[in-house]
Parts: sequence; C-alpha cells; structure tokens
Amino acid sequence: MRVSVKPLVANNFEAAIQAPCIPYKNQSEKHMKKAQKIKDMIQAGKTNAEIVKAVPTATLQQIYNHRYLMKKNAKADKFVAAVLKKSKEVEVKKLACRDAARAAIQIILDKPANAVQVGGEHYKTKGIQPWDAIHAWGLGFFSGNVVKYVARHREKNGVEDLKKARHYLDKLIEIMEAK
Repeated sequence: MRVSVKPLVANNFEAAIQAPCIPYKNQSEKHMKKAQKIKDMIQAGKTNAEIVKAVPTATLQQIYNHRYLMKKNAKADKFVAAVLKKSKEVEVKKLACRDAARAAIQIILDKPANAVQVGGEHYKTKGIQPWDAIHAWGLGFFSGNVVKYVARHREKNGVEDLKKARHYLDKLIEIMEAK
C-alpha cells in the first residue's frame, strides 16, 4: 500500500489533510477513486461496515490501513502546528527580550559606566571599582579576575568567590611556570 505524502502548509493544515492521493505510475484511476472514496468516508465518520457496503471491493485491511495513515498524518500535522506555534511564541519572547535589552542599554548609555551595575550591588560599596584598579594596574585576564573575586567576596558569594579567585590564580601560575 502506498503512503501519501501530503504538503505541509503552515497556515492551512486542513487543506493538506484533504489533499487527494497522488497515484504511483502502476496504480489505476479506478484504484485511486476507490482509495479516495474510502478516505472521504473515514473522514465523514463512517464505520467499517458502512464503507464495505458503499465500496464492495474494499477489504477491511485497506480500510484499517487508510485509518492508520490518516491518524498518523493527523498526528504529524498536529506536531508541525505545535512546532510552528511554539516557534512563534519563541519569536515573540525574543522580540520582548530584545526590546527590554534595548531599553536597558539606553539607560546604561545615558550614565557613566561606574554609575551602573548590572546584577547586584556588590561593587557599589567599594571606594574604587575593581575594573578601574585592574585597568590602572595593567592586569591581564587571569590577574584581573583574581582581584575582582577577592574584592567582592564579602558582599557577594563569600568562600565561593575566594575559590574562584584561587582557581584563576592556579591557572595563572600554570601559565607562568610553562614559560
């Protein structure tokens, strides 16, 4: 038995479900009319007995096959619809996030960098911002992170920040010893 491949039309799933079967080269027009009649009767909610009466040459196996394929195609269509719906929801969320990000960036652009802290208050209590010290002292990435984590450990993550500082310090020592 042939499996019909239906077009997946994003905005018109009903039309895709109703699409007529396309015959293979070796299928007769008579066979295709019979298959389409079985499909139409299944969609109309007819029982197997009613279909056999209306299409005497139809076997129960053919009817079961059509029911199975139609059910499988309907599930596939529902899945595609759900994916499309989800992708639209994700797109809307992305747009909302993008708008919020633009607003936040505008706020930040209107103020000097040291006046804005994203994600907490742990640097605002410092007399000098760690990044200003890191820049003034010409420290690199690893050394700068050691200073940053040591400077903030009391106000933010405590021992966890000290462990992060030690981790960066260990990496810096590895690099220095490898030279």
